[in-house]
Amino acid sequence: MFIKSAKFYDDFKVNKNYKLEAEQLRKIILNSNLKNCKILEIACGTGEHIKFLKNYFEIDGMDINPTFVSIAKEKNPECNIYQGDMRNFLIQKKFDVILCLYGAIGYLVNTMELIKVLGNFKNHLNDNGVIIIEPWFSPNNWLANKIHNTVIENEAMTIVRMGFGSPEGKIKFHYLVGKSNGIEHFIEEYEFALFTDENIRDAYTSIGLKSTFLSDLIFKKGIYINNRN
Repeated sequence: MFIKSAKFYDDFKVNKNYKLEAEQLRKIILNSNLKNCKILEIACGTGEHIKFLKNYFEIDGMDINPTFVSIAKEKNPECNIYQGDMRNFLIQKKFDVILCLYGAIGYLVNTMELIKVLGNFKNHLNDNGVIIIEPWFSPNNWLANKIHNTVIENEAMTIVRMGFGSPEGKIKFHYLVGKSNGIEHFIEEYEFALFTDENIRDAYTSIGLKSTFLSDLIFKKGIYINNRN
């Protein structure tokens, strides 16, 4: 996932308001009566949320993509940024807050894997800690059979990305990257699970988490806040 396109990731997210998202997360964390807490952001990408949250909390990050890890480390040299897979990572410490944002939980293939991953999150959580998850699309709001296109232009290059989502949750992206030395074309494909709200809540309950869903946030799909029962 994001193999050849990883170095362009921030170009495509230039309009994403990481600062405001981080501020909303800060308030949610403080409202959970967690102060001076330690945070782990799973699937942290290029470290943009970390860049803002580190001003208030001790925060580490983890991502499966080595390019993302490298970029996140450059942005946040004072933070621990691990390379790891949410399915089986093991960090030798526990955290008060575990974040998994931007629909990254959708990379899991089925509910059994979801339960396993959430269990691993819980294993890295302190007793009074919380798990905050921003979901991916559900079957009800997934935009299947629709073309999405984005154009990025700057002094160094022009990038055109065109994507198509299949009904079962797969996405195929075509990239055209134009620079002074020519044009490159490549394709990346991703497969997502379209979990229902019931799927997600059942998974939380099965591992002993009490879940609250918050909407009306800058996070368009809302977020789940999960505490130990």
